[in-house]
Amino acid sequence: MDQPVVSLVTDFGHTEYLAAMKVAIWRECPECRVVDFYHDVLHGALLQGAHLLVKAVAEIPDAVHLVVVDPGVGTDRRALVVRTDGLTLVGPDNGILEPVTRGTNDLEVREISFPAEGASPVFHGRDLFSPVAARLARGDDIETIGRKVPSLMALPSYGFDRFGDRVMTRVVHVDVFGNVQTPVPVKAVADLVDSDRNVTVWIAEDAHEARFVRTYGELDLEELGVLISSSGHLEVALREGPAAMLLGSRIGDEIAIDAE
Repeated sequence: MDQPVVSLVTDFGHTEYLAAMKVAIWRECPECRVVDFYHDVLHGALLQGAHLLVKAVAEIPDAVHLVVVDPGVGTDRRALVVRTDGLTLVGPDNGILEPVTRGTNDLEVREISFPAEGASPVFHGRDLFSPVAARLARGDDIETIGRKVPSLMALPSYGFDRFGDRVMTRVVHVDVFGNVQTPVPVKAVADLVDSDRNVTVWIAEDAHEARFVRTYGELDLEELGVLISSSGHLEVALREGPAAMLLGSRIGDEIAIDAE
């Protein structure tokens, strides 16, 4: 990718805060292309932000990935740059960066030196993270950003457990169609995902009958299905309707899928 690219995932919506971040990026790197990957993360929803970051990295691996979902802004939580397997991540050390690093090699974590006097303690997205992401995108050495630190905070709730034919996880995203997305990768359930195999989807104590399908069109109208999403994760969908509404599920809810 010849032109430097910064990809953004935030909970700012398309507001003045987002515009201010872009201006801060372009001040440091006028030639930077900014990709608005997703800005409608629920406020402070680390699980959702982490999942959208996982998706962004898969789509644009050569970008500098800046994620700002930062309920701890202005506290003693660290600000980090992470390099691993050719990926560059910038964001707060609140767990949101960690899922991308799982299974990677040569992890390098650096704590960003605090910015110049006058930076707002409540808007690190503009005054700290954006300038750093832009400098890295334009080719500045990561060593100029800050000192090495041994690790970053984990996000253990972003994951799953499998017991035989039962998969237990959490809802990490609801897309524009109401599809319920999980962090379960296809490789973890490849032996279960059998077309037309009946399954039960559990939200709390409520059971919903469904079946495994390859694509939405294989479902009958308003039938519930379980499939592998375009990002390669286990997803629950409703033919021509919002599965999240039918299930009454929200981001962070526990969800279980039993294959029969």
